[in-house]
Amino acid sequence: MNQGTRELAPGPARPAVNITPLATVERERRLPRPGQVRVAEGRDVNFADVVAATPRRHHIMILDIAQSLGLPPKVARQALRVRAKDRVEQGDVLAEHRRGPFRRRVVAPQRGRVLGVDAQARLLLRIGMEWDEVRAGLNGQVVRVLEPWGVVVRAEGSYIEGIWGNGQVAAGLLRPLTARRSAPVDEEDLGLEHRGVVGVAGYCLDPRVLDRAEELSFRGLVVGGLGHACLERARRAPFPVLVTDGFGPVPMSEEAFRLLTSAEGRSAVVLAEPWDQVNGARPCVMLDLPHISQAERVLPAEQLLAGQTVRVLHAARPGLVGTLLTSQPRWERLPNGLKALVVDVRLRSGQRMAVPIVNIEILR
Repeated sequence: MNQGTRELAPGPARPAVNITPLATVERERRLPRPGQVRVAEGRDVNFADVVAATPRRHHIMILDIAQSLGLPPKVARQALRVRAKDRVEQGDVLAEHRRGPFRRRVVAPQRGRVLGVDAQARLLLRIGMEWDEVRAGLNGQVVRVLEPWGVVVRAEGSYIEGIWGNGQVAAGLLRPLTARRSAPVDEEDLGLEHRGVVGVAGYCLDPRVLDRAEELSFRGLVVGGLGHACLERARRAPFPVLVTDGFGPVPMSEEAFRLLTSAEGRSAVVLAEPWDQVNGARPCVMLDLPHISQAERVLPAEQLLAGQTVRVLHAARPGLVGTLLTSQPRWERLPNGLKALVVDVRLRSGQRMAVPIVNIEILR
């Protein structure tokens, strides 16, 4: 170490909000309970491909074969044309009996699966199966199979993480709706030229914008801030809605707005699933790129280091971004009287402030 310099030990790990022009991302795609993985390792997948599924609900139909054929149960069982676990379509023959020139049949009333037949020749048919499905969410490759839960998908491209999503996933061409990151989008801003796009705006406070976006068959809406009056409408939207920075009139961060608006006309996948704070997986926008050798690996958390760009979570002043001046936190008494570990941050405005580390997110 050179004289006059000192080496700083890294501070504690904090959540990282990734906004990266060239990124390699690995995302776990998991079922809510064990099920069936439907893709193999090494498979290329589209964002909409179903990679795993698990049964959610089904109905059982009981068909009395003996009664339908007018036979004793033992003879009726011999007339069966299907076995347990067979899949059948509507109209398929389940049992058949011939007596001279006469023939009787029992056919499947619906598509289903044979579960078995009891001693009384009553056939159990499972019908109306409903599934919980997990889609790939990104355009990429399956790099690991997590049997029986799901898979890990790896993707490359420009990558922007957010803080809230309405649970939808779709893809479309990016189109800015506002010229500035601090401007609200209005219903009048959306015309026929925006049909089928992924819209990008500073923030949205008017639920009528979401109504108009649905009329125009939007493929997604990405905003810096979302008004509380829009929240319920956004949850019901048939397209993904992703919030990058906060709730209320919160501008989109400079980094995210610049990256999204400079990519106008490019295809983007909006994976607006809720933020999983346990695994660190955030809702995100991914712009496909050809294979990139210098891509930066995305991490859900990392160590605090001096010089990092950070976002300050401040209720009264949302959207604050600055540079971390110190990586080692210190104890300090806050204006509310509580003591907390704080670090020093220089805001973009030049103001220096001490911020509790629990209110720090790293912008990458």
